[in-house]
Amino acid sequence: MADCFIISISAKKRADSLQICYSCGSAITVIVIINNVENVPAGFGMKIFTVGYGGRKPDDFIALLEKHNVQFVVDVRLKPEHAFMGIYAKSKDPHKGIQGLLERAGIQYLWVAELGNMFRDIDDWPEKYRRHLDEKGDLVCLKLYELVTPFCLMCCEKRALGCHRKLIADYLVNRGYEVEHLE
Repeated sequence: MADCFIISISAKKRADSLQICYSCGSAITVIVIINNVENVPAGFGMKIFTVGYGGRKPDDFIALLEKHNVQFVVDVRLKPEHAFMGIYAKSKDPHKGIQGLLERAGIQYLWVAELGNMFRDIDDWPEKYRRHLDEKGDLVCLKLYELVTPFCLMCCEKRALGCHRKLIADYLVNRGYEVEHLE
């Protein structure tokens, strides 16, 4: 039997399926390709994570990431270089601080300053940050869209509910990503 396949052009989401070839009776893989790239979510189907290091010992933090096979951490803190953050501070030396901690575990690190919460000292920061994402989200998320490997958004709050990373995650869900909060 021949290996048959059909490539279908559609404005809908990609959906591969099997059908039967009428000429030879073999299984056909139907591959649907989107003809309007603007309709394709940036992270179509990619699973990502979020995590907060607050209240966690460095070994517990790394163990949590390793348990979920996280290989790339995206730091979404506005000012990660503050010394009071201890081992979680972003260091000028890439082998120290959070970068060194992650590097020793074989996990890549990227700081995306544009995703920091510049409204954190304002009472209604969640609404302001949500509005910021509604207006400029695709621009501030560009670095995330370029990542081809699943990643983990990191901030300091242990629980996602009280952190702006939850708002970023909600925004990304609307862009085709699947999100799991590691708590």
